[in-house]
Amino acid sequence: MFDLDYCSYPDCKKKVRTGSRLCEDHQSWQSVEHFSSLMTEKDLIGDIKAPGLTFKNLDLRNKRFIDCYFHHTQWINCHFDRSIFQMCFFDESVFMDTSFTKVNMKHCVFTDSVMTNIDWHGSDLISVNLNNIHAVNNNFSESDLYYSRFIAAYLKDVKMIDCNLKRVDFSASQRKGVNFKYSNTAEAYFDTEEIQ
Repeated sequence: MFDLDYCSYPDCKKKVRTGSRLCEDHQSWQSVEHFSSLMTEKDLIGDIKAPGLTFKNLDLRNKRFIDCYFHHTQWINCHFDRSIFQMCFFDESVFMDTSFTKVNMKHCVFTDSVMTNIDWHGSDLISVNLNNIHAVNNNFSESDLYYSRFIAAYLKDVKMIDCNLKRVDFSASQRKGVNFKYSNTAEAYFDTEEIQ
């Protein structure tokens, strides 16, 4: 597991990126370009801390992300297809027009994230925290979502066709236009009805 380091600037309590001693407000040398090239050049991306950055048009297919911290990041038109994720944090992030098809993801966190036009088709998302996400036009079809959580999530026009929903928690979620066709909804937890 990674250690979160804090800015060494006097009285600053902000977290710092991998390899930095100062936060984004107090240093500018570690840029989006630095982390973009680091991720595209390597197959194993481990123990990276890159909070608060915006990434666009990245091809990150067939990568391994282990113990990464991407808090409050933006991902626009990025492709993570067939990648592996373990213990990665994407909380409070924004994802637009991005694909995660056929990924293998375990114990990752997307809490409080906004996801628009995201393709998760055919993925294994095991014990993934999607609590309080705002998801519009996402496709999780043919995915294994075992023990993942969508607590207090807002889901609109989301496809979950032929998914494994065993032990998936949708409590306090708001759902509109969610398609669960062929999915085992009886093994998931719901405490609210779909919004009409």
